[in-house]
Amino acid sequence: MRDKLGKGKKGIKALFLLVFLFTMSMLAECVIFQFKAVWIKEKSITVDLQSEYVKWSEADKLVALTEEETESIRISQDNERLLAEYYGKEYTPQYEEGIVEKQGALYRQVKETRIRFRLKDPYYIHKFDLRILLEQKGGYTLRISNNDKEKTLYCSIDPRIDAGITNVNAYGKDFEIIFLTGQELYPEDMSLTMSNSFAPNMLRVFLIFTLLLLTTAAFLCREQIAQKPQLMFAGAAFLLGSAIIWGVGTNQVGYDEYAHAKSAYDLSFGTTIETTEAAMQLKGNLLPFFYTPEERELIESYEQRNNDFGWADITTQSRMVRAENRVYYPNAIGFKAARMIGADFAASVAMAKFGGLVSYILVMYAAVALAKRYQILVAAIGLLPNNLFMACSLTRDMVVTSFLILGCVLMMNEFLEPERKLTWQRTLAILLSFVCGSVSKPVYIVMILLLLFLGKEKFDNRIQEILFKVAVCAVVGLMIYDIFYPTPVATTNHQLVGNYAYAGDKRSTGTNNLGQIQYILGNPLVYTLLLLRSMLGMLWESLSTDSFINYGYLGKAPIVFNWIALLLALWLSIWRPKEDERRLLTKLHVVLTAVMLLGTAAVIWTSMYVSYTAVGSSTIEGVQGRYFIPLFVPLFVCFFTKQRRSKLGRRTVSQIAFLTMIYMNLFMITVLILNTMNV
Repeated sequence: MRDKLGKGKKGIKALFLLVFLFTMSMLAECVIFQFKAVWIKEKSITVDLQSEYVKWSEADKLVALTEEETESIRISQDNERLLAEYYGKEYTPQYEEGIVEKQGALYRQVKETRIRFRLKDPYYIHKFDLRILLEQKGGYTLRISNNDKEKTLYCSIDPRIDAGITNVNAYGKDFEIIFLTGQELYPEDMSLTMSNSFAPNMLRVFLIFTLLLLTTAAFLCREQIAQKPQLMFAGAAFLLGSAIIWGVGTNQVGYDEYAHAKSAYDLSFGTTIETTEAAMQLKGNLLPFFYTPEERELIESYEQRNNDFGWADITTQSRMVRAENRVYYPNAIGFKAARMIGADFAASVAMAKFGGLVSYILVMYAAVALAKRYQILVAAIGLLPNNLFMACSLTRDMVVTSFLILGCVLMMNEFLEPERKLTWQRTLAILLSFVCGSVSKPVYIVMILLLLFLGKEKFDNRIQEILFKVAVCAVVGLMIYDIFYPTPVATTNHQLVGNYAYAGDKRSTGTNNLGQIQYILGNPLVYTLLLLRSMLGMLWESLSTDSFINYGYLGKAPIVFNWIALLLALWLSIWRPKEDERRLLTKLHVVLTAVMLLGTAAVIWTSMYVSYTAVGSSTIEGVQGRYFIPLFVPLFVCFFTKQRRSKLGRRTVSQIAFLTMIYMNLFMITVLILNTMNV
């Protein structure tokens, strides 16, 4: 009875604490971020653009395409040339209407329209809401001045929502709007409203609440976190991941998210795929992009109008799911569940992402729990911003990264505990973890070759040792075989895709798998020097200028975060809490692990040179820092040779590690997501 009363009191205290923290979050939002809306009383202003006080002027102009737009056109032309060459046809490059080439550069023909007007008195503007009927994508530059203060903003306009809403947060009296569009504009097709209304940002409230809750938990639950850091990891990852999914919405900002979205969406059906117009745009990376909550509301309404399954495109697929596509099951389950409950399109995308997040948390929870004597290090790696962002995207990377980290933990445990006999259950767990992590990216499977160097003391007899090492070699051999002789796929361009004379990643120009392999074999010394130079160059960039801590196409963290994460991992590797046992790795195993790391890195670089880089190029394209995150566990375990005893206890160490990674993620969510798309 007393136990029940004690638990009841704890539950009431916890509920009271949650209510208090949420109240403080709302108060901070109102006092700090909504101060201008509360204290500056301003009514909305609608500007009559047909008034004689509004001045209009027009001119024709050529605008240079961005590097991304130019490269996209070049890649498309290169792929069209390959198809024409394959089918024996002559290819003539063509550009879409309005694109012209001048002195080797590409330009777009546009009309520049300038609109000028002036208010009688300065007006404090929070939202600048411009609605306009457009036939194609456009945008405007807004110049606002008040006395000697001037502010310039840019806003894009998608014709599917016919609106460009931007945040100003400044006083304005004189205004100039500069449009760049492919059509002539008329004042009767436009409306303009300026406002400063009170509208709490609930995403920001949630971020403040998460900050307060996780900080409070780190201090009030120190003992529980020190004993079971996997619980703190799971809670922090779920709250931070929820904020990422909420903030990003249907904006496609993950790594090649459209391609992964197609695989996950199709997998969520059986043999018959029903693709709505909204889903087609998701697969084609064509969904409208929002930069403010007001634009988000319009876009999600547009997406739902185009999510009518009564007009869906019907296609079929095989009942047999290819092995490399099974990694999309977490996202596919989310899509399936959303259809079952009748969720709208934006909610279905969010549920698909939550499927990936939950999958990542479950696998990483097991990795942290099984790491035993280096749990906090694994938890910190699991909370790397890049890892969390990938877990919250439509992608296969959450499966690849989490299972490879779990596999590395299980593998390194065997080297850290040489006296413990290897059982068939642990053997199966190690092999399954690496297979699940490598099934869509087979190059990682070479990591388990390190298991061939387990000592004979790990086995009951010589036969068991031989069978184990034969099994390891068989798994590696089968997965490498699949790289060179993949299961045939019945697609429209099957002959072209299956032909090594043309195969290559068509997101990059000049790729040719067979040609690149022949180049490497014909110039082994040249390629070896290129490989070493590229690997050393990326190592230097990761430490000095570049950062592997980023949020996809949204941007990167400050370089100082890179160093904070590396130094934290080194500290957790070299110094152990004063009450923990020593974690030692023999010098021989350190050397073998280092060889495995270098070999895996070289294979990753070579795979990108063969598939993504133009034949004979003097650089290796497409390699990203995130590809090496699965190697972090064995990398930092290499420092378990002469571990020093820290003066700090396990509770303090876990506090420092968790709060560092939590604050890092909250900063990035605020700067790259909240301040970019949700203010």
